[in-house]
Amino acid sequence: VAASCSLALSFYAKSVNFQPIIVQQVGLAVGSLGLTFGYGVGFGAVSYAMPGEILSPSDKTIGISIAQCVRMIATTVVIKVYPLLVATLGYPGVFACHALSIVIAGLFVLIFLPETRNKSLSQIQAYFKSK
Repeated sequence: VAASCSLALSFYAKSVNFQPIIVQQVGLAVGSLGLTFGYGVGFGAVSYAMPGEILSPSDKTIGISIAQCVRMIATTVVIKVYPLLVATLGYPGVFACHALSIVIAGLFVLIFLPETRNKSLSQIQAYFKSK
């Protein structure tokens, strides 16, 4: 969220010719590196790790395949919609929407997914069967 906000503010600063220019450049660099790092250690790994934690061994293959298909379809949609979003919202709006989507995804995880630390696979499966 911080990296997306940094990028949104940096692009906004650029659009209003904020001075000194070094502030814009540092914000863009920090935001870009933060997004790359955050994706790699955060939501980027979810589609690989989550099916392995919550699915039974017999369901893992199909579950991971479905997760990767959904991920690739979503990536394709983002690539196709991105130019329209930039033209409509501008870069500050695009990165503000990205930060909002990260917050919504985090809330989804907190509300709907159980804590799996120190729980066996059978305990996790029992949780989902009860739901």
